[in-house]
Amino acid sequence: MFGKKSSSVIFSCALACVVMLGGCSILDSFKDFSWSKIFPPDPPPTPENMKTENTNLADNIIFELPKPDYHGKKDIRTTVLITADYQGQHKDLLLNVEIKENGVSLEGMTPNGKKLFTGSYLRKEGLKFTPEDTVNPKDLPPFNRMILDVMLCFYPADDLNKSFADGTMVRDTYIKPKKDEQTNKKDDDPGLLTQRHVIGNSIVLYLITYNKSEQPDFLIHYTRGYSLTIKYVKLPDPNAVEIPTL
Repeated sequence: MFGKKSSSVIFSCALACVVMLGGCSILDSFKDFSWSKIFPPDPPPTPENMKTENTNLADNIIFELPKPDYHGKKDIRTTVLITADYQGQHKDLLLNVEIKENGVSLEGMTPNGKKLFTGSYLRKEGLKFTPEDTVNPKDLPPFNRMILDVMLCFYPADDLNKSFADGTMVRDTYIKPKKDEQTNKKDDDPGLLTQRHVIGNSIVLYLITYNKSEQPDFLIHYTRGYSLTIKYVKLPDPNAVEIPTL
């Protein structure tokens, strides 16, 4: 999933985030953050029940996670700094995301580089979640919800809609570029993805917005009342040769 080289690179990146965030610890801040208010009526998270593939988008809307199979244009490997906002409280999580045709792998860390967990949702293996020995799972968001939010943000709408039960769907909004901004776009190209709505039982549950590179940058869950701001962290090239300055 993630090798030593990947973890060391992310750690360097995390240290840079400490300067930006003032060195806050996600574990300390999560202890006062009631995830149960956002995600009722699930039981308290443990390594076992966090493996369940059932999740509830809202009251009376409970279903299995979408199938992990990914049919995007290319694999995704990125590191994002996620800021969760709930009732005025802000929490930060550094998340390494890897999406391939067989599913999703995640690696979570605090902004100051402390590893929190690894986990995956893969075709043949299902959900796997491993918190670090020093981490209490209760201090983390439920893993199945992290997987769901990542999938809703990054997966093609067709992949998601094929898995959703009747009454739940993803609807994307595109804008066509101006004629002087078009660059080798096919006639049947829908344009630039700007928004995604997740609808269940005729209720808009999620709104996800996308930047000019069609990367998700903001998610709001209307029925749970939380939002996620997504910032992309540029990793240094692990194969780059450092040239000393004279």
